[in-house]
Amino acid sequence: MSFELVRPYIRGLIKELGYKEHHDAFDSQNFPSTKKDKLFQMESTEDVGTPANQIVHEFDYRMTLRFCKRGFRSPTEAVDATDKMKDEIWTKLLAIGSRIPTASPYAGVIKDIIPDGSRRLPASDSNDNDIILEIDIEIKLICNFS
Repeated sequence: MSFELVRPYIRGLIKELGYKEHHDAFDSQNFPSTKKDKLFQMESTEDVGTPANQIVHEFDYRMTLRFCKRGFRSPTEAVDATDKMKDEIWTKLLAIGSRIPTASPYAGVIKDIIPDGSRRLPASDSNDNDIILEIDIEIKLICNFS
């Protein structure tokens, strides 16, 4: 099956950048206040299939990645720092070796990683020093159900 490979694959790419996963699956307001830098969270949002091509189906597996950046003294510096984070994360995710893996078990299953946008949000309504960077991606999967 292909779906079970997506989260471990993306998790591995992000961890190579030195980030640690926050294991709360949905609540981005729950990042620990003292350890916000270098934390990330993955949320699988949906997957959409296409008609079969002979014996395989393709799916667009959509995912939101959340990263926290602590602002400390200046929210503006945190905003600027998120641009550097975006460069680093997009570069990792969209490098040809990441987008189209050749190593087993991902080769032939993960067809591509497509950028779907990003945005900055305050970590909470009462704290604009800490910023959540959300990055949306779409992973193209090839699924053989035979």
